[in-house]
Order: sequence, then C-alpha cells, then structure tokens
Amino acid sequence: MTTLSFSEKYSFFELFSGEGAVTQAWHDRGYATASFDKLYGAPMDFISNSGYSIAMWVVLNECPDACNLIGPDCSSWGVPARASSMRSFINPHGRMASSWVDSNNCLVSRLVLLLLLMLSKNATWVVEQPSQTILTRHHRFEWLTNKVSKVFRQRTWMMQHGGPTPKPTLLLSPMCTISQLDLGPLRKAERQAKTRFQTVRRHLDKKQQKRFSGKLKELKKSGNPGPPQGLGING
Repeated sequence: MTTLSFSEKYSFFELFSGEGAVTQAWHDRGYATASFDKLYGAPMDFISNSGYSIAMWVVLNECPDACNLIGPDCSSWGVPARASSMRSFINPHGRMASSWVDSNNCLVSRLVLLLLLMLSKNATWVVEQPSQTILTRHHRFEWLTNKVSKVFRQRTWMMQHGGPTPKPTLLLSPMCTISQLDLGPLRKAERQAKTRFQTVRRHLDKKQQKRFSGKLKELKKSGNPGPPQGLGING
C-alpha cells in the first residue's frame, strides 16, 4: 500500500465501459478520464479483489464534482433472463444457487459500497440499466435509495444519445438534472431508420412457438452512446 499514490486527478470515470465511447467523448474535451471493463483484461473483473481494488483506487483519485457513469451487467436483471434467473419483483435475488445469478447479486452489493465512496468524495454518479430492470429491487440498492441518498429516476432512449439501437433506458442518479437527458418520444419511423443492428434473435422452436434470445456481442454494443452526445457532454 505504501507504493500507491493519491491525488484529485480524474474528472470522469466510466465503469463497465465496454467500448468506452463516453470516456472518449470526455477525453476529447480535455478532461482526465478513466474507464474500466472486464473486456480490457481479467484484472478488471469487478467481482475479483484486483478489479474491485482498481475501481476503488480510481474513485479515491477523483476530484470534487467528478462524474461516474456506471452500466453494470444487466444480463440476469432484464426481462429476457427472468425464466432462467428466476428474478421477479417478489424475489429480486432470484435463483441464488446459480453462480451467474449469485455473481450479479455480489456485483450490486459491491457497487453500492462504491457509490457510497463516490458520495463521500463529493462526486456524483449515473447508473444505467434497461428500462425493465429489477436491479433496483436488490435489498442493498433499496437501502441506499431509501436510507442514504435521494435518487432520481429518468427514462430515456439510448438512440437519442447516439446509440446504435433504440434501447429504452432507465437512469438513476442523485442529480435531479438527469431529467435533461429525456429528449422526448422516439417515433417508430425514426427507430427503424436509425437502428444499426438487432440485439435479439427471433425464431420458431420445434413446436413452432415464437422464441427470442439475446445476441451477446450486440447487447454489449447497445449500451454505448455515440461520441457526439455522450451522457454528460453537450455536443
């Protein structure tokens, strides 16, 4: 620990950043930025001790009023996974015997601790999830929003912020100004014209019943707003 240095350096931190489009938008405007994602290497696995330590170190080196954009793994919290994760509003923790579900529960618990650290640094944060997520029903996240900090909710369309797919999105933040990210309705004609790829594969099973499944690579890309209108940056 004696080799670690601490300074108020970073103005923006993108956690679970994927391709890092928003980080690039901030960096291009001269801000000191950091991005974090397991895609960059195993040491950046948020569930691992090394990954969580890296994330904490970045937050400890943020300047006052720094902004954190966080898009945690939604694979077990969304509608497509409900049948396998067994998550519901009555049972938000789902099938905890499943390592996949349990790791996502652990992720939220660790995330809440990190959000507390951000608040203690006088930094702010925006958590991004699909509009029908039940991550907010996790007992630790409910504790945060009910006991610690007022958290505002804003629904928007990711496509209106430069995203490649419509992706109805829920944003959570202690900043009431996230309401400015609501750019109004997204009409069907605009959705069809601007959609660059599909995140869902629809097909008929052996019984000729309609089924759908998510495309993992495309789902990961769908969370990235385009550089011109990255969240928190005016074009």
